Amino acid sequence: MPSRIDLPEITSLHQGCAQTEIYQRYRATLLSTERVRELSALRPWRPMRDTFRCWAVIFTAWAVCAIWPLSWVIALAIPIIGCQYYALFILGHDAMHSRIFNSLRANDWFADLLMFAPIGAITRINKWNHLQHHRLL
Repeated sequence: MPSRIDLPEITSLHQGCAQTEIYQRYRATLLSTERVRELSALRPWRPMRDTFRCWAVIFTAWAVCAIWPLSWVIALAIPIIGCQYYALFILGHDAMHSRIFNSLRANDWFADLLMFAPIGAITRINKWNHLQHHRLL
């Protein structure tokens, strides 16, 4: 007796193709290839500016806590410092994708020293793990 073809599986496959086609048409309306290229151009001054701004806010919050070691001042400083560390981690994520400098060495050095140092991470190790994660998505 011939094996029966599972129709829901075929229907699902067909719907997947149709959904892909719909998505591709939708995606084409979002940004032109030229605009994506323009937006993808590396602008190292931006992450450098943002990194130094984060550290300026962190050091300012630490200084304020040192000058006025009051519980309410410290309570206000904790989320401020935490948000800046999170911003550094987001910038570090771009560094893991080598999206800060054209030079891989400069990219990793900058990320190691100024973005990942507070959490004791190393760009080369995290980059490998992170890119494996993207490979599986």
